[in-house]
Amino acid sequence: MQLRQVDHQCGRVERDQHIGLIARSGNNVATKLDLKKGASGLTLKAGPLVLGSILALGGAIGQAAGLVLSKKGMQDMNAFEATQIRIMAGVVGFTIVITLFKRWGHLLGAIKNLKAMKAMALGSLTGPFLGVSFSLLAVQHTDTGVAATLMALTPVLIIPAAILLNKERIKSMEIIGAIISIAGVALFFL
Repeated sequence: MQLRQVDHQCGRVERDQHIGLIARSGNNVATKLDLKKGASGLTLKAGPLVLGSILALGGAIGQAAGLVLSKKGMQDMNAFEATQIRIMAGVVGFTIVITLFKRWGHLLGAIKNLKAMKAMALGSLTGPFLGVSFSLLAVQHTDTGVAATLMALTPVLIIPAAILLNKERIKSMEIIGAIISIAGVALFFL
């Protein structure tokens, strides 16, 4: 079968590779579905699923745009310097949002919770600092599409962390979602 290729600003993606991307992206929704058996048979509880899915889609669009624009903007800049610039822009953005929604009292109250602040500080070190810096390093050294696909393995990597750190029991749907995620990434590289 002859593959048609589509040029993107972030790299070349072959038509069949889109199947992998679609299968992988289905992981987030598949792991969040709550099937219940009631008197009328199996029912699907969506509840906050719809709003959460819309917000997740908005987050994905924002992250994708941010990654492509960051690659274009940082050029030969050090990835850690570029991360600092992104964090400074984020501080300005959050300051505006917190001010508009009059949430300064809530923020100051949250800062007083030392247990939560320790976890947040560690999360900030691993996420915005190391995670974003490594993602910017990745897009400097490979196609943005390849880097973004590998960075999309987060749902798979969450499972061991949830077991080890939070002592959570993992549902079979979450395992199935992780397998779909891995299969989607594998299809991307075939």
